[in-house]
Amino acid sequence: MPVDNKKREELRAAIRRGDYGALVRKPGETAPKEPQPPAKKGPPPLPAQAARPAGSLAVLIRTENRVPMEEALLRAKETKTLIASNRRMERALINSQEWQDVRDGLPCWTGTIVAYEEPGKAFGKIVEYTDPKTGFHYVFPVPPQFVGVRDGLLVAEHPGIRIENDGDDKIVRAAKVGLIERFPAAGQKWYRADPIFRIPHGPELSEDQVGTAFLWRSEKNVCLVVRSYRNPLTVDLNSAPSDVFGVIIEINAANAPKK
Repeated sequence: MPVDNKKREELRAAIRRGDYGALVRKPGETAPKEPQPPAKKGPPPLPAQAARPAGSLAVLIRTENRVPMEEALLRAKETKTLIASNRRMERALINSQEWQDVRDGLPCWTGTIVAYEEPGKAFGKIVEYTDPKTGFHYVFPVPPQFVGVRDGLLVAEHPGIRIENDGDDKIVRAAKVGLIERFPAAGQKWYRADPIFRIPHGPELSEDQVGTAFLWRSEKNVCLVVRSYRNPLTVDLNSAPSDVFGVIIEINAANAPKK
């Protein structure tokens, strides 16, 4: 739900000083009398990586310290780590107990970012989404070959994504953008997950069909995909950038940013 201008400015100020609790604080609640100081300069300590197989998961940000989307990307950049993709998190959550090792970071932002328009609307040169809490405009440039596509979903993966600030505009820069066609107009239904990014697409299916996933979408959005162990088959494309979640990374991943 959109907030008034005074509240929006308060939220922006809270974000600038690192008080992400303001994004989830209930009306009437106040910040602690002695708020924590801003984050220290330099990267925080990483989870222990010794003797862990390549591609293992670890918690970078616990749910109790959950952060908005941009802070998740910033922390990964500072630590030169790879945020686990939607596809990687699916593997940990479904027919596996691997998620138990990173439960403290769930629900989590994944390293998969998406952009989509209202149902039936063709892509123009950009997809723009305004965060209802902060009023920031998230702009996702559409590659020329995808302009004019209807009912499509643009997808990019960390570490090939970054956000540039331009006043109230936050521009998503992606090194490589993929397209999922036949992105469903209706959320809260079951669909087949695409073979590359594991995001629901195509015609609606019944829940009991093998390989289906539950789609959670909004009217339009630019956001990282969210996954949770409580609803392991749900692919959440509904969260706003100002929502706050944990962050899970891949340890010793071959495509992680270089140290």
